[in-house]
Amino acid sequence: MAVIAHGDGTLYAIYCRRVTDAWDLTPAELSVLSLLDFLFEHEDGDTPAPIDNFPLRNQPIWPDVLREAEALQYVSSMRGMQVQRYPRLTYQGQARVEEVRRLRADRTARRRACRTALLRWLYDGDTGHAIPQEQFRTADPPRLFYGVPFTDAEVSAASDYLASSGFVSRDWGTGTVELTAAGIDCVEQDDGDPASYSPHAGHTFHTHFHGPISGQVGVGTDINQTQHQGIDGATLERLLGDVREAAETIDPTEAAFLLAYVDTLRAEAAAEQPDPVLIKASTTRLKQIAAKVGNPALSASVSALTTSLLTAFGLG
Repeated sequence: MAVIAHGDGTLYAIYCRRVTDAWDLTPAELSVLSLLDFLFEHEDGDTPAPIDNFPLRNQPIWPDVLREAEALQYVSSMRGMQVQRYPRLTYQGQARVEEVRRLRADRTARRRACRTALLRWLYDGDTGHAIPQEQFRTADPPRLFYGVPFTDAEVSAASDYLASSGFVSRDWGTGTVELTAAGIDCVEQDDGDPASYSPHAGHTFHTHFHGPISGQVGVGTDINQTQHQGIDGATLERLLGDVREAAETIDPTEAAFLLAYVDTLRAEAAAEQPDPVLIKASTTRLKQIAAKVGNPALSASVSALTTSLLTAFGLG
């Protein structure tokens, strides 16, 4: 795993991002994930990991990384004879590592993230002309998926997809790629996620609903309306609102994590092509957080939301 240290002492909280944003983790987030990976691989029962072997242990960033991991309740530290701190993974830390490792191995998640990363790289470059695609692999800062580089095959597949979908134009002779107008709109309107992008005025609108509706809902001309199995919007918003209301009564740090998963579920439920893997993982994490917090109102609202979503998308 690539490790990037930062030296300004800034602390960042690792919240659940959309999978398509996992390529854009901050240096501090990557450093904390590196620590969690190290502990996961080297802890042996009651024996702590040999923390002196951790690559960042003797770097100026180390105290910040440890404090951040402790603040997020991913690790707890024991004290040795000379006040040496021996971090151990907590239940939350273990769950976070397992989740990240599952996503790293998820081909669909990696492909979606690579498309977004390639679009955002082209947009951020802002050169006004085509850029050699090979430079994506050596970009600074690097584009990594939860700290792991995208493969050549993934970059090529992302470029193929974006070109065939009209988000980039590509010159096979020079190996360069360039954003199209649709690619620019996708970045500016949908954060570079092709799956969420919908063309605006002057185009045909394809509106997809994941639940029962009645009559024509879209407004305008050239509208194609289709309906898929799912949960209707009103029910979804009510269930999400119940969870958000219950979250106001719990610890702010726990609430931040919980609401990030809530936002992920809302986005996926409304997406043209919902990601069942992400929906399943997010509902699982919501239930884990609610169980840890132990708030009856939160547990009830989370149970209602997750049960409805899993049933609606055939994941129960």
